[in-house]
Amino acid sequence: MSRAVRTPALAALALALALVACPPASEPVAPAPVPSVSAAPIVVPLADPSPSAPPEVPTVVAPVPVPEPDDPAFAALRDTKAQAPFRQRARLARFGKLRLVAGGEPVADGGGKPADLPEPLVVVADGGAEVRLVLRRSGLGLLAWVERADLGRWPRRPVLLTAQPVAPPPEPDAPGVWLAPGARLELLEERNGFARVRLDDDEGWVESAALDPVVEPKEFGVGMTHELAAGATLFRGRGTGALVRVDDTAWVEALGEPDRSFTKVAYVVPCHGWRRVVGYVASFQLRALEGGAGYGCGHGGLGEGREVPSTVGLAAGQVLRSTADGPRVGLALRDLAAVDEGPVGVGRSVLTRTAWGMARFYAEPLAPPSAARPEGP
Repeated sequence: MSRAVRTPALAALALALALVACPPASEPVAPAPVPSVSAAPIVVPLADPSPSAPPEVPTVVAPVPVPEPDDPAFAALRDTKAQAPFRQRARLARFGKLRLVAGGEPVADGGGKPADLPEPLVVVADGGAEVRLVLRRSGLGLLAWVERADLGRWPRRPVLLTAQPVAPPPEPDAPGVWLAPGARLELLEERNGFARVRLDDDEGWVESAALDPVVEPKEFGVGMTHELAAGATLFRGRGTGALVRVDDTAWVEALGEPDRSFTKVAYVVPCHGWRRVVGYVASFQLRALEGGAGYGCGHGGLGEGREVPSTVGLAAGQVLRSTADGPRVGLALRDLAAVDEGPVGVGRSVLTRTAWGMARFYAEPLAPPSAARPEGP
């Protein structure tokens, strides 16, 4: 009897303890209200414009292209007037390997054929084994890297021709035939530090060390202190060793005071100042000048060579690069024929003829008509 009574009591106690340990779930709590945001635009008050000053309208500014840094070498290619700072010149003796960048891969090879260019070429960089030249020929302008061995050699200072391979006299006005820096020589042979050379009808020996491929040409000036009679002869000594006979009346420079028998003079052919003859003439054949004497010489620019028919391809003014991101190395001086190899970036890869043969370039898009055109021949 007592067991049946205890069991319900215990069950009631257990239920009460369970209710205390786990209270019934409360109602869900609503989240705090979020302030609403108005969809109307934010208005910033502006000052009222006065009647005399209308509201300022924003100006749209186009992006300004970043110009390339000044390149004096390319300027010398584009405009012959810009060649003045470059005083050195070189003569191309043969067409060997043509490079567009120093030490780069050749883009053409002339096979060593002789170069017959009428004028010396402007040197814009002397890299020792390679020299960078400005070449404007047949309508194409190039900044060409060539091997030094492909250049001719000419005097880098005044030199005196001697009959034998021996050192010349040390005095600067020794009698004989002098050649100016940059005289276009024909090199005949070399032996024991001396070179046998020829200029027009004059032939003799000079020191090999006086010859160099890259020089600053400087013709002899024409002295005009006296007039020399037609038919006079310049001698190596006082009446001995004839050097040259002057067929027409000529201007000469007296080197010292004339005496009663012979006078030492210097004779330079006008407009051909690469040769200066120093010698003695009979004093009676001289007449002092009293000013007013002079002459004019016409000097052309760099030779253009033979023209080839113009065709559509490269238009005058188009810039050529070695590659799409390479330096500017060429310029079309007029419309030129070119082989189109297809687009590269915004430009095109083209093949065009050079003095070395066909060479590959990257042709930039043609500048707008308002852009400046290249000057010079």
